[in-house]
Amino acid sequence: MKRPRLVWAVALVGGFFLTTGSAAAQLGGFASLGGGQATYPTGNDLYTTREDFPWFTSFRFLAEAGQGAWHLTANLLEAAGSRPPLAPALAGQLGKEVERSRLLTWEQHDSTASRAALTTDVLALQYRGSDVDVTLGRQPISLATTFYFAPNDLFAPFAAQSFFRTYRPGVDALRADLRLAALSQVTLLAVLAYTSEPDSANGWSGGPEWSRTALLAGYQREWRGFGWSLLGGTVGDRTLMGGGLQGDLFDWLGVRAEGHYAVAEKSGAGEGGRFTLGIEHRYADNFDWRLEYYYHGYLAGTAFYHDRHYGALGLGYQFTPLLSGGLFGLADLDDGSRLFSANLLYSLSDEAELALTGSIPLGQKPTGIDPGTEFGRQPRQLLLEYRVSF
Repeated sequence: MKRPRLVWAVALVGGFFLTTGSAAAQLGGFASLGGGQATYPTGNDLYTTREDFPWFTSFRFLAEAGQGAWHLTANLLEAAGSRPPLAPALAGQLGKEVERSRLLTWEQHDSTASRAALTTDVLALQYRGSDVDVTLGRQPISLATTFYFAPNDLFAPFAAQSFFRTYRPGVDALRADLRLAALSQVTLLAVLAYTSEPDSANGWSGGPEWSRTALLAGYQREWRGFGWSLLGGTVGDRTLMGGGLQGDLFDWLGVRAEGHYAVAEKSGAGEGGRFTLGIEHRYADNFDWRLEYYYHGYLAGTAFYHDRHYGALGLGYQFTPLLSGGLFGLADLDDGSRLFSANLLYSLSDEAELALTGSIPLGQKPTGIDPGTEFGRQPRQLLLEYRVSF
């Protein structure tokens, strides 16, 4: 077990910041505990049971330290939870974890029913200069302009139906942001890729596959009341070029769009365009809505979606200062299946909250000879989660 080496490494680097000159440090944590009930479709070979009782728990150790222009950020995640009751033939086809080195993941337990592991979610060193920021290490990277569907969010994106988005997983990368003027900047990215290793702690190799390193350049600028962006480079086995925009029309309607076109460098990598257009508005009475359309032009390498045309509508309302809620509908416009979700969030204090989430899929259920529609294969769920920060 090499876990203590990581703890010592974080402690030594943090100690350097705290003992040399004028330094600032913050330590904190986050914990959650949740569970509920799930009902799976029957009459098929996908699941071993109809009724299941999923559970999950997590603990995060959060640390930030700064010394002049240098800053260190760490986020260590201990997580455990149940696995979905997939048939044995499908159990090995669970979605892969975030593509990053297995060397910073330590698996403590793994079975068909549950799993527990300690993961370094973030461990990055940043230099913050007057005109340039450079970050090296495991870091969260978001290139998204839109919210539910984000085709330009290429590394560890959230699923459209995710309500809780506070902690984005990090990837192993080098990032530089160069400020050209008050309203424009250039972003350069190198993100390491890894070889699939199903038997490793996180499903990926320890060392990078250098030939597949993602190399991207982006340009962002404010112009005529809109934020514009361009993005280009190579990711995996594809070369892509795209961009995005966001702003307000008539000071009332928010407009967001992003997308790219990808060319395959290898046979089977998938090529074509991905594009999202969204509109949104927030009212003075604490009500807001967001509508997005997604065209999924190439299917290879996708994490969440299997058809080409999708739509999503989200509604949010602040009932009281302590209680807020949201409704979300996701539709596969090709096969007609839909997924409806609702979330209630109650603030217990400044540091603690309860979240109740339910989801109902609609669509053709799978049978022994028919795989069913995309969302028709998913379970009905009702989950309660307690979260606390300290």
